Amino acid sequence: MVGELSAVFGKPLKDLGFRRRRRSWYRLGPALYSVLNLQASEWDSTVYLNLGFSPAASVVGDWLPERKCMVRFRAERILEVPLEGIRLLDGEALAAVGAQAWRDAVAQQVAGPVVGMLDRVVDLPRLRHALDAEVSPHVMVRAEVRQLLEVPRQACCQPSPPASAGGRGRACTTTSPDTARVSTT
Repeated sequence: MVGELSAVFGKPLKDLGFRRRRRSWYRLGPALYSVLNLQASEWDSTVYLNLGFSPAASVVGDWLPERKCMVRFRAERILEVPLEGIRLLDGEALAAVGAQAWRDAVAQQVAGPVVGMLDRVVDLPRLRHALDAEVSPHVMVRAEVRQLLEVPRQACCQPSPPASAGGRGRACTTTSPDTARVSTT
């Protein structure tokens, strides 16, 4: 499944100047580092799309793994990615609809919004705008960049209603003085 997703994301990301390293595509711009990582689930055939951003000045060399980025979230947090698109990231969806129909659906419902965001977010002000307008508020933002983005701690840690009450069933928890992280309830 990772190979099939790589085929869908590879060309559009390469066209934007991203380079590939294993299961990740990354771009170091003058102001911002961006990375998209494909993570295979250890438990089933699901693949997670992890996005990471850091100020370019904080990157040594030209590569920083997504897990070390200062702002991190999964593609499911992008408001433009529909739930149907997230369901396509399960390997069973590929088998159920067929390879070409699956590729077309992933390109439209997932790759389009994800690549579009990566294209638009090239500096900290645009990252701040994306976090405000295009992404659910439940993302990991490290303290060092939170100050640069002027994101107050409370804004990073607003709980949403549980799934039983019509919400997405997510709540933000603080894991250390320097990070806020989402956990499912």
